[in-house]
Amino acid sequence: MLPTGLLATLGERAFGPLLCARFAALIEPARAVEVAARLPAPFLADVAMELDPRRASDVIGSMPAAQVAGVARELGERHEHVTLGLFVGHVSAQALLEAAAVLDDETLLSVAFVLENKDGLDELADVLGPARVAGLVRAGEQSELWSEGLDLLAALSADRREAIVAELSDRERARLGERAREAGVSELASVGS
Repeated sequence: MLPTGLLATLGERAFGPLLCARFAALIEPARAVEVAARLPAPFLADVAMELDPRRASDVIGSMPAAQVAGVARELGERHEHVTLGLFVGHVSAQALLEAAAVLDDETLLSVAFVLENKDGLDELADVLGPARVAGLVRAGEQSELWSEGLDLLAALSADRREAIVAELSDRERARLGERAREAGVSELASVGS
């Protein structure tokens, strides 16, 4: 019944992120999206950290891609990889693409590593494309997150994994195969041999 602008002001100044997260699942999704459009990304990031995305999936899926990217950037800067991972299966493909564009490869790799449902990794790989996913693997090797890179590749379907490995140089493939054999990751042990 209250105007959207007033609801946004009340939410940010009076209710705070925890109550806003609880309300997000209780009000009509279109109305929740209207209110969220009036809130700054840092506050929405605070709300996201309190929100169970399963309860507000319709709201999250309806959020504009640019706004999702702004919240993702804020969460990435805070190193909230688990929070980011919780939302992967609830945002639109366009929002996922725009969010990925504002996150560096190391952050995306860390998010992929903490995903509860690894089944969504094939969809994420499709959205990102083989070259970007290969960049995640490279970032893992360069930042000592190589086990996260192995985990990502091993969780993908064979077709996608093959396309990503094809993006790597001969030297990178050899190193990947060596790491996979050391870690006992059978899906990748023959890479670079």
